[in-house]
Formats: sequence, structure tokens, C-alpha cells
Amino acid sequence: MPFSLQFAPAVRRQLRLLDEVARQRVQREFLRLAQDPWHPGVVRLSGGSGLWRARVGAHRVVYSIDREQGLVRVVRVAHRSSVYRDLAGGGDLDAGES
Repeated sequence: MPFSLQFAPAVRRQLRLLDEVARQRVQREFLRLAQDPWHPGVVRLSGGSGLWRARVGAHRVVYSIDREQGLVRVVRVAHRSSVYRDLAGGGDLDAGES
């Protein structure tokens, strides 16, 4: 069953900062996550946050999964050196964005 994707407001800004090649790779990862958010290569983040991460070259896609609603919520896309900063709250997600 395919999942719907929902994006935190910051994700759109974060995507604009990527170069074209990286942006295309991340967008392909979004499609892959919609098909299978637990695909090989993704890892659950420690700390009980309920967040997962997918590697896309030097960048990371951080997301949560709501199995009941069939929803993948992307909370951050950033370079691996900065993606995990300030993630304790689980990211800023506006329920109206998708």
C-alpha cells in the first residue's frame, strides 16, 4: 500500500538550498519512501523520537511514519553534518502542508 507524503514547511526551503542533482536524488527518495518507508537502508533514529532517516548521498531525509493513516511525514532534508541538530522535538510539521 503506498503511503501519502506530508512535508514540514522547512522542507521546501531546505530543498531549494540543494543543487539540482541532489534535489532530484532526494525527490526520488521521496517516491521510494511513499512506496516503502521501511526499505533496506533506512534506519530508525535513537532516542525514542519515532523518527527514521534515509541516506541520499551526503544528505539525509528525516521522517516519521504513521501506519494507521498511511502517512510519511518528512521533517527535514539537510547535509549529514547538520541534519540532526535540534531534532529533539521531532521537527516542525504543519498539518496543512502536503
